[in-house]
Amino acid sequence: MQPKTIVKGKHEIVVSDHLLSPIEREKIERSLSRLSKLATLLDDQFELPVIKKRIGLDPIIGLIPGGGDWISWVISTYIIWEALRLKVPIRVLFGIGRNITTDFLVGYVPGIGDIIDVLLKANKRSVDLLLKHFNASVVSTENQSIILPENAHIKPTSSALIRYPLGVALVTFFAILAAIPLTLTYFLAQWWFAL
Repeated sequence: MQPKTIVKGKHEIVVSDHLLSPIEREKIERSLSRLSKLATLLDDQFELPVIKKRIGLDPIIGLIPGGGDWISWVISTYIIWEALRLKVPIRVLFGIGRNITTDFLVGYVPGIGDIIDVLLKANKRSVDLLLKHFNASVVSTENQSIILPENAHIKPTSSALIRYPLGVALVTFFAILAAIPLTLTYFLAQWWFAL
């Protein structure tokens, strides 16, 4: 029997009598669950009592002078590497990259960047892109359990020869963005002490 391809929005779902093996399914579900827990911790873990707005550790970490944005960068880079490992299409990687880049650029503005970070929730948006790609659903909000559809196998739409260099390029781009404030501080200190 030939597999039947269903196009649902921008996603291709290949439905056939050959389903994901239990090991493959469990691997993907565990990875998505881990990423969902991480995004919740970073963007939605605590509720501010007065304004009833949920925040996570990301804006709090961003308050650390000099190192907060680097810590956020490392965590966001993990989301990209997991997406690469899950073989998501390039458009999903670009969406994750767009979210993280916006988070970086906004995070450089002291004070205001942290407030915008609370509203932006870049990590949550990135993980939501992955969940949408896999057509996965969250079955328990407490422990972030993820379930894939029983009859769906998501077909990667790009080869590893394209995905991995793109991932390396994105991480390199983020490293350059993250290094800009340190480089400026170094040159400013050199100029200041030369006076």
